[in-house]
Amino acid sequence: AIPPESGTQMRGMDVSVYQGDVDFRAAKESGIQVVYIRAGYGDDGADPYLRQHYEGASAAGLKVGFYYYMDAESPAQARRQARRFAALVRDLPADCRPVMDYETFGDLSPSEVSAVAAAFLEETAALLGQSPMVYTGAYAAGARFAPETGAWPLWAADYGPDEPVVEANWAAWTGWQYSDQGQVPGVRGRVDLDLFTSGALLGEGEARPGGESFS
Repeated sequence: AIPPESGTQMRGMDVSVYQGDVDFRAAKESGIQVVYIRAGYGDDGADPYLRQHYEGASAAGLKVGFYYYMDAESPAQARRQARRFAALVRDLPADCRPVMDYETFGDLSPSEVSAVAAAFLEETAALLGQSPMVYTGAYAAGARFAPETGAWPLWAADYGPDEPVVEANWAAWTGWQYSDQGQVPGVRGRVDLDLFTSGALLGEGEARPGGESFS
């Protein structure tokens, strides 16, 4: 198991079209502090609830971030998907790091997986002016990536243990998705539950969408 990064921990959840309409004020009142919203997926997919979730979470005063389900099989395809991600969120001011959701690897070797990841992460950083984070399963984090990907912050999914079990590449987590069966006031049905350290927040000087910067 790996520990959290140092810093304050925040309760979070992540949402997509599968949660439908969400009462974010009720979620905040229950103790949720951070919400990650799916922006899109694949080569050209956009989550149909992106804007609605963003507006609701922002109005409720939650800290907001975006993730993109990336399924590229080559660095060139990964860069194209990163450009799609940036186009979807660049005019939506965020509080949290953009996230690459990378869970399916086909027959790629760890070095190939990390090359695809690097292409998406570097393109996202260049386009948004924000250092992104990697979301993946805890087992995959240790087994399917090469060590160089560990330079990026990790949001690991692992349900059951006291800390995510990551065997290699990362020494600490920035995010931990500890349940996919959560129940939160304001959300119908199940929702993913997370803990985030303060390292998930955008740093001073990182550009907001639209070209503004934190000061």
